[in-house]
Amino acid sequence: AAGAWVGRLLPLGKRLIPSRQIVIYFNLPEAERATWARGPMIIEKTGDVGLYFVPPMEGRGFKVGDHEFSRSGDPDCGREAREDEVRPLLERCRGLFKGFDAWRTDRLKVCFYTVTEDERFVVEKQGAKGWVMSPCSGHGFKFGALMGLELARTIATGRDPSAHARW
Repeated sequence: AAGAWVGRLLPLGKRLIPSRQIVIYFNLPEAERATWARGPMIIEKTGDVGLYFVPPMEGRGFKVGDHEFSRSGDPDCGREAREDEVRPLLERCRGLFKGFDAWRTDRLKVCFYTVTEDERFVVEKQGAKGWVMSPCSGHGFKFGALMGLELARTIATGRDPSAHARW
């Protein structure tokens, strides 16, 4: 569960890189909030950059983030979002959402994900009894339980971990 710090704990070279990502939570106008709260999470992919939208639930704002990895940053430093990081995300939203100018930013969050160059998961043996598993690209939180279960099966059966990593 080392996340963006895994490279400090294990000799992995430059394969698993911390990536500084910006997330914006919006307070939506009441009518829009009610509509979005009933909807699913959405991943929008047009052009080179994907965006994801998480409905406002349980008192949280409408969450927006991009799927464009910086592949830079130190997870121990600088958790304040800079204007130059936020602006492109706001501009993408403005181009997608009708009535966007009525949305209000609730909070900005800086997250760190661990990613590989190709965003593939890493599952491999480390030493005699250790394993490293990194469900890369920020999607790992959704797959953590499944990845852990499959790693347990891989270890118990002696299967080749490369098949698991291809997930």
